[in-house]
Amino acid sequence: MSAKKLAILNIGSDEITLVLQDGKYTGSLLFMSTAAYAGFQDGEFLEIEGLFSAIDGLVKECAEAAFFKPTHILVGVPGEFTAVVCKNVVSSFPARRKVVTKDVELLFEEGNTYDDHPNFKTINASPIYFLNEKGEKSINPTSMQAKTFTAYMSYILCERSFISLFDRIADSLNLKFDYTSSMLAEFMFVVPPEVRDKGVVLADIGYISSTVAYGKGDGLLLSAAFSAGGGHIAGDLTTCLSIPFDHAMELTPKINLNLQPGESDLYMVSVKGEAFSYNIKEVNEVAYYRVKDIAEIIDRALKSGAIEVPPQTGILLTGGGISTIVGAKEIISEATGRTVKLISADLLQFNKPAQSSLAGLILLQQQKYGKRRQGSFLQTLFSLFRRNK
Repeated sequence: MSAKKLAILNIGSDEITLVLQDGKYTGSLLFMSTAAYAGFQDGEFLEIEGLFSAIDGLVKECAEAAFFKPTHILVGVPGEFTAVVCKNVVSSFPARRKVVTKDVELLFEEGNTYDDHPNFKTINASPIYFLNEKGEKSINPTSMQAKTFTAYMSYILCERSFISLFDRIADSLNLKFDYTSSMLAEFMFVVPPEVRDKGVVLADIGYISSTVAYGKGDGLLLSAAFSAGGGHIAGDLTTCLSIPFDHAMELTPKINLNLQPGESDLYMVSVKGEAFSYNIKEVNEVAYYRVKDIAEIIDRALKSGAIEVPPQTGILLTGGGISTIVGAKEIISEATGRTVKLISADLLQFNKPAQSSLAGLILLQQQKYGKRRQGSFLQTLFSLFRRNK
């Protein structure tokens, strides 16, 4: 892939987005388009043929609109196809000396013991902190003197079945894919560094798949995915109130769970130019229980992980599933006992919570090619751990 044209594929649970950005001029998009498809849930794509068609169509559209066919594409892997493993990796030197970048590189490689794993392969490696034999802790190891050098590392593993499927698609379309965790990109480039350093929970609630992760510093400590999201609210409205699904999809973003409606108060939606109305009280009751269910899943995920999440750690809410629903964050806060805030990227054109995953990938790729200088040098060195090393 030419360094002047950088391509990203964001895999959502209801749509796929292809972005081609100009690597020479930061923030310049040469192409962006989105294709709807059947999506995925419970760790499986619902229609493989539809997935292939969506990617093929986007690449062809890019070639026609931008006069350039991307051949090397960075694929953001959804949380449902990844796992997070944290470990201490230790190195000892003959004598106490200053830590250099090469020491860190070797430590990262030494800790990556998953290339022969039958079900997973490493796609990312990030440092949480570094420690020397005196117990001195640092995020930037090259400022340390050490004889025994320990790194607490976060490795993000991707399911081999995902890589195998996308490699087959790439081969059939004469493309090459690299893989990175979309959740890590979101954490690193949407969440401000000062917030990351204290530790934060990131809850990306999508259409029919969502991921909740806890991270600190430059890496994720735990991640859990579940098949529930905004699409299930629309499905509940159809099942419980017999509202046509396309109406329910238009209705969901309008829901305000903080309202105290009267018996006759109505939501208004327009579908194909025709206006329809639905009882606010009935709609809100159905939506409340689904949002509460999602909130309780988040709470269980945080309590059942191998890493303890401090009770004072807040939640940042992203994704298009429920971020537009007024009152949703209050329900999550009540269920988890944590403060909940909406967050979006500080990036023109991608500054909505629903766009956080795509924005994270765009910013990661910009930094990889040297156009953005944020955070420690380790972000640039290790945020993308290539699968073909």
